[in-house]
Amino acid sequence: MLDLKKGDVVIQLGDSTVTDMMSYMRALSIFEEGDATEVTSDRNGKKITATISF
Repeated sequence: MLDLKKGDVVIQLGDSTVTDMMSYMRALSIFEEGDATEVTSDRNGKKITATISF
């Protein structure tokens, strides 16, 4: 499992593509405490995927 780091830019959260703060907030609103999903982020030009829990 990979950890998210400072500077990672979230580009996908679960099934939702994140393009701006509004789409990020919309994607977050789907999840409840205890849920888990994959998050894809851009780390210096590389796509990194990790599993996160809420």
